[in-house]
Amino acid sequence: AIEHYKMTFEFEQPEAISFSNIGECYEKLNQLEEARVYYKKATKLDPFLSVAWFGIGITLDMEDRHFEALHYVKKAIELEDSNPEFWFALGDLESKLGNHGPAEEAYKKVLELEPDDAAIWLDYSALLVEMGRLNDALETVAEGIKYNPDDAELYDRLTYHLILQGNKRDAYFPLQSALEKDFSQYTLLYEYEPTLKDDAG
Repeated sequence: AIEHYKMTFEFEQPEAISFSNIGECYEKLNQLEEARVYYKKATKLDPFLSVAWFGIGITLDMEDRHFEALHYVKKAIELEDSNPEFWFALGDLESKLGNHGPAEEAYKKVLELEPDDAAIWLDYSALLVEMGRLNDALETVAEGIKYNPDDAELYDRLTYHLILQGNKRDAYFPLQSALEKDFSQYTLLYEYEPTLKDDAG
């Protein structure tokens, strides 16, 4: 794909989106510096191309340069503030940096824009647990299930939250639902709480 894009430049003037697409190809190949070269070429041709700014941020995040990545993801949001992927990435970055308040605000924005994305309910609930807001975390997962009733991982997470609060009796029901929907994911519960492997009750 990269070579095809580059070949077209012999016959026509490069467009910003083409540079951005090349950057994305390099990103998928994990050639992050080369990806940034093309994302930056795209932003020079079109400073309003949000996906190119976002791409720079993502490649920096992949190198654990979270603080630097923030600038570019925020720039992408300035240009396209209705894109849930941008807000999701911002929430993750803020969370990695320990900025719980901004992370929560970003995650809430994703919930407004794309509530049927099960991953956001999982990440947001994990943030709430980290903040010590266990009841809010439980309620968040329960709400997520309303939008994603077939997602086994959400039921696993609800089981975990109920056990976390000492409510093993009620935890049985979402666990049963999770196993019925996708039995292969039963080990997820052990990832959340390894001590459950030794719990026969």
